[in-house]
Amino acid sequence: METYFETFDATLKYQAERHPQDFLRFASGDPQAEVLRPVSQSLPSRGRDIDACYLVRVRGRETVAHTEFHRRNQGWDELATDVAEAQVRLYRREQRPVLSLVWDLYGHRTWPVLSEKKLEFGRQVSQEVSQCVYQLVNLRGLTGQKLLAEAPPALWPLIALTADGTEAEWLRKAAEAIEARPDLSPGERADHRAVLYFLARAENVPQLVLEAIMIEESLKESDLYRDVFAKWLEQGKALGEAKGEAKGEVQGEAKSEAKTIISILTHRLGMVPQAVQEQVRNLTDPLTRQIWYSEALLATSAEEARRLVDKIRGTIG
Repeated sequence: METYFETFDATLKYQAERHPQDFLRFASGDPQAEVLRPVSQSLPSRGRDIDACYLVRVRGRETVAHTEFHRRNQGWDELATDVAEAQVRLYRREQRPVLSLVWDLYGHRTWPVLSEKKLEFGRQVSQEVSQCVYQLVNLRGLTGQKLLAEAPPALWPLIALTADGTEAEWLRKAAEAIEARPDLSPGERADHRAVLYFLARAENVPQLVLEAIMIEESLKESDLYRDVFAKWLEQGKALGEAKGEAKGEVQGEAKSEAKTIISILTHRLGMVPQAVQEQVRNLTDPLTRQIWYSEALLATSAEEARRLVDKIRGTIG
């Protein structure tokens, strides 16, 4: 089950799907690269869809750009084999050369930002051997400063994935840069801030640091923020029921959700201040209540429960 801190990959894909040309230009190293049209991501006989696929023009040549996001639970050989298989299937279907761009979500600051990787899987014939070649993208090889100065604007919300991007200074500068973009609508700016928020949380940036940088009310303008919290809520309900912490009927009933929040916090901390209990019971904003409800169900330690109590206390007028 995906948890609060494992939305990393889905959030990155959300941003890439909405700004494919910025991602293509950065990953290919060609600032003039163009996205021409989407290509189907479905490769049924492969067992799973690829992460993104477009017909593009890179360095003046039309090609199929195939994107994969490297997950931690997949070894390098397995990754390269998946890439090779996708390349062959895409070439057969599209009858065009394939450029594979692999974003390493867990890279290292000492590795290059862009590097060419190969997997030789054939037996040598004369001087040649069958092989898979792909471009590896490692954001950890960048500093936050270089990302903001040199990367396309759609990548600014990814600053937490750089070498020092989880520092409050760079998170704040990224949030300010996003807010200053005149080409984005208010809803789009909210979505970019939400991507920044979720990736920073996935990188274990403390909630208090993020609250000092971004106003949570402004994040609620984001469709992404609402969608992810709705997903967390459903997962939180399932998790709470599995642990026996969410008792009785919890589907959408405000009274039941408030009771569950207080019950879990009391279980984790031993007691909850009366003022906090009353704030939970009297809350009229359903989205905020769902957020607290999801966070309570996913609070597996006293420290996490205490952070939620402090958060609720901060809303008391």
